[in-house]
Amino acid sequence: MNIYHPVYKCMDKYAMQQLFKHLPFLDTAEYTDYYLNKSLSRFSHQPPEMFYLRYDLPELNTGITKNLNEQLMENLGFPSIDYALVFKHRLPQPIHIDGHSFVRQSSLNLPLIGYENTKMIFYNLKSKDEPCLHTDAFYFNEDSVEYNCELPGDNNWVLVNTSIPHRIINSDPQNPRITVCFRFKTNPTYEHLSNLIDKHLKC
Repeated sequence: MNIYHPVYKCMDKYAMQQLFKHLPFLDTAEYTDYYLNKSLSRFSHQPPEMFYLRYDLPELNTGITKNLNEQLMENLGFPSIDYALVFKHRLPQPIHIDGHSFVRQSSLNLPLIGYENTKMIFYNLKSKDEPCLHTDAFYFNEDSVEYNCELPGDNNWVLVNTSIPHRIINSDPQNPRITVCFRFKTNPTYEHLSNLIDKHLKC
């Protein structure tokens, strides 16, 4: 599988826009309260050897998630939400690209709690031939990548290019970061969704 991607330099403002983009027009408070209440009971215990826990949200066609889906489709032209996940990160993630049988191109994320003193770091592959371990994602050794740039954690909606090597770093294991993530049908590229956001912001 070819997972080679363009190299973006973090000092280039245009390049950073190819990695993440905020959606300031989406409400945060209501969604934060709802998804946090839905997931906290699922995360009451985390074995110390596990660097993350995952909860698959079952209710995509009702309530607040339905409203979010309709808002994204009607106002931005996004495809429909395919599925939603809530992750709890207590330890730093391995460096990875999202996906199972194929690369997942983009994700709409909202950090809920524990985002203080956290960051998402993006990396460039040193070579297009770098090997990776494929299990629940495409994982890379640290010596096969180089630092690109980072996105500080905060309680704001952000579209992320998940086809680029990245990971979450949490400097406080006693304060896990919990994030809700939405993936879209047809697996749209980050560039496509980013352009739709730009078009909306210009209106």
